[in-house]
This record gives sequence, C-alpha cells and structure tokens, in this order.
Amino acid sequence: MVVGEIGNGWKQSMAELAYERSGPKRFLSTFPLLIELIRVLQQVELNERHTIALGGLVTRLITLREMSLGVAGLLEKGITPEVTAALVKDLGTQFEREIAEVARTLVSVSPLLPSRFVTEYGVADLRNKSMQDRAEAIIQVAAPSFRSELEAAWHEHKSLWKWKI
Repeated sequence: MVVGEIGNGWKQSMAELAYERSGPKRFLSTFPLLIELIRVLQQVELNERHTIALGGLVTRLITLREMSLGVAGLLEKGITPEVTAALVKDLGTQFEREIAEVARTLVSVSPLLPSRFVTEYGVADLRNKSMQDRAEAIIQVAAPSFRSELEAAWHEHKSLWKWKI
C-alpha cells in the first residue's frame, strides 16, 4: 500500500510538517487565558496600558490566524511553504509566551482576594498588605487553639509567595 505518490515522499512529508507547524493549535493553546484576561479586565477600570496590551494581543492573534489560513491555502494548492510554516510556528510560540507574560503584568491578584477576614476572634483588615502581613493578620484572628499550627504552616509554605500583593 502506498500513501501519496511514489517518488513524492519528501514533498508529502514537508507538506505535512508545514501543516503541523502552522496549525492553529500552536497559537490557540493559550486562547482560554486571553479570554479570561479580557473577562478579568472588564471588571476593572481600563487604562491606556491595558488597552494597548490587549489590542496588541488581539492584533497578533488575528495576524497568526490569517498566516495559518494562508499556509493552509497554499498547501491545498499543492505548494509547500516550509519557511512560512516555520515562521508561523515561531511566531505562535512567541505569542503563547506573550499572553502569559501580559496577563501576569496586567492582572493583580489583589482584587480577587478578600479585603477583610472576619472570625469570632476579630477582624483582619487585609487591604494593601503584603502576603506576610495578610498571613499574620489572619493568624491573629484565628481560634487560639489553631494559631501555632497556622504559624507553622505559613512559615513552611511562605516561600511560595515570593511576590508582594
């Protein structure tokens, strides 16, 4: 059994590789993150920095889609666009990293965290505090019988919270 045409194996392999390289999986793998970023930013007042960053991401996504469709169109015509496909792959990989980086820089976790923590032992005001200060405030209003256990757990795991919120 022969797949394709005899003597045309290299061309067929390159066409398949071009299709795989330029496929939408590369640049759509982080699409859910882009959608979530837009959803989260709709809840805050957008500034020029947000608008420029989102506009840049959407523009690059549209461009990558058009390039991917262009490669698919060439492949359909029997043309093997190896360099173009490799370029789409490279730009798609850069785009994947860029979405994550933009999301990290534009979205603070602070709005997603509670501003106050209330227990029968008091109220911890968590606004504008570092993770260290938040942890200490919460431990202070915890039930006295759990405070030493919470302190030990915080000291054991605080290295996970290297950024300041």
